[in-house]
Amino acid sequence: MAPTRTETTPTIHKVTVEILDSCKGCGLCLLTCSAKALVAAPSRPPKILTQNCTGCLDCVDVCPAGSISFYYEAPKEKEPRGKGCLQ
Repeated sequence: MAPTRTETTPTIHKVTVEILDSCKGCGLCLLTCSAKALVAAPSRPPKILTQNCTGCLDCVDVCPAGSISFYYEAPKEKEPRGKGCLQ
């Protein structure tokens, strides 16, 4: 039997979605988001529920003002254990 090769993908630590001040309040992002990660807020840009966001980027694509910023943050590298210990 041939050995199997295991590939890993980076783990996403945090999804960050920001709605910029250039938002015109058209509501297209609210209508497009199937995950219901955007909630209407009176007299200001929609509120973002990042725990619901699936990262599909549909809201970014549909925004006519280009007011939605979206990025992932990779997990930070951990310090190696035993650093500074006598060997």
